[in-house]
Amino acid sequence: MTTLNKYIKKNVIPYAAYLTFFIVIYISVITTVYGFSDDYANIKDGQTQILPITKMIIQGGRPVYALLNYAFTLTHDVSDLVWIRLFGIAGIAALCTLFMKHLKEATDLPSPVCIMLAACIGLMPPFQVYAAWATTSFFAWSAFLAGLSFRLLCRQAEPNWKNSLGALILLSLAICTYQPSAMMYWVFAGTTWLASDRPLPSLKSIFVTCAIMGGALVIDFAATKILPPLLFHDFHSLPRTALVSNIGKKCTWFVSKVMRCALNLASVKENLAVSIFSFLFISSGLYFCKKNSQYFDTKKICIWFILIPLTYLPNLLVKECIAPYRSQAALTSLMLLYFTLALCRGLHVNRRSNLITPCMGLVFIVCSYTAYSNVKNGFAFQQSTELKLASEYLSQTDNLSNSSSLYFVTSKQEQTFTPSFRYHEFGLPSTSQEWVPASMIWILLNTRHSPNIVKLKTARVGPLADAPKQPDVTIVNFEQILRNAHLH
Repeated sequence: MTTLNKYIKKNVIPYAAYLTFFIVIYISVITTVYGFSDDYANIKDGQTQILPITKMIIQGGRPVYALLNYAFTLTHDVSDLVWIRLFGIAGIAALCTLFMKHLKEATDLPSPVCIMLAACIGLMPPFQVYAAWATTSFFAWSAFLAGLSFRLLCRQAEPNWKNSLGALILLSLAICTYQPSAMMYWVFAGTTWLASDRPLPSLKSIFVTCAIMGGALVIDFAATKILPPLLFHDFHSLPRTALVSNIGKKCTWFVSKVMRCALNLASVKENLAVSIFSFLFISSGLYFCKKNSQYFDTKKICIWFILIPLTYLPNLLVKECIAPYRSQAALTSLMLLYFTLALCRGLHVNRRSNLITPCMGLVFIVCSYTAYSNVKNGFAFQQSTELKLASEYLSQTDNLSNSSSLYFVTSKQEQTFTPSFRYHEFGLPSTSQEWVPASMIWILLNTRHSPNIVKLKTARVGPLADAPKQPDVTIVNFEQILRNAHLH
């Protein structure tokens, strides 16, 4: 019983506390009925034909995610998405509990700082997306598995083959779920190597750590090339899996676009001043870390810089230059870790250690309010308003019962109801995406048990100028629907 009590105290109680906290912060995604972008297609495919989307996900190198995606077969309308979003929030709480425990064991940071820093990880924009967008909710668990992998690997000073094999399996599962969030592995490694006044582990230990990641990436690459032809007769490689060819262009994009975004930390508003301040503040952390620790030598400084591209490695290896927030979980978390180290070491060097916890508390409060506001306005309000407008439009359409097909005019991306539109996530109108309108209308009609849903054989998307003139075609003009809403 004593062992059980210790386990509950060390794990269950902290997890329950983090879970409660994140439910409060992300309460709007639980109490609001909405879907976003791919959610609608996933619900429809889950009720009709899920195999095509499964095939596409496997071709993208995410076979574990393809299996998890079958959760959408249990969703019958948009209101059911809340359970998937809640599962994502549970994953965020699990990751933060694990990271808090890792911080306490691997660093010399004060306990309150460890608790707040771990919580702030779950408040960063990528995790805001995981909490608010059901399609990405499983990605939080990918990050958790990656952290668990490193924790298993470093249980002993020198990794043995059993721990290494277990770590490889866990990391492979994480990468085969979502490659970018699995890079949280490097954040856990960076915490152990850089955030304590201790020497680096042995060269062998560092090599094994890197080899585990290399092995997991090879397994995922093999899954991308081997599984599709084994499972499907007709398959093709997705453009997003093409390897990078112009390295110089990729590096420029990473520095000018991705890093600038990651340096904004919890904010999703493009603010150059915040990015510059964060960069300068984090840079000062190198000086303070070196002055504060006798072990922060040239090797650690090199690792400090090497970890930055490593946390974004999957996206740097492919040709595609798109940086949505959901892909920046590890990179933004690393920037937050560096920011916290700069804060703590700077105050310690200047003999203001008594201010470390209050200052971290201020960071925690700012991140909490920002995350709450971002998901409420950028997801819950934006998407629920759009869904409500579509539903009202259907109710007012007179000739729907006589229609044999639908024609959709998409909305414009700038027709957002929130000002924080960034990277196809926060504030993006779902109906601006060509694949959304048909699925959204199908779900609304199916929820109403409309007898006309079987008769609607075709659904096309295009500009208003190309809309067919036949009387049995109903035109659903989302651009006009959102424009009217803005006017009122």
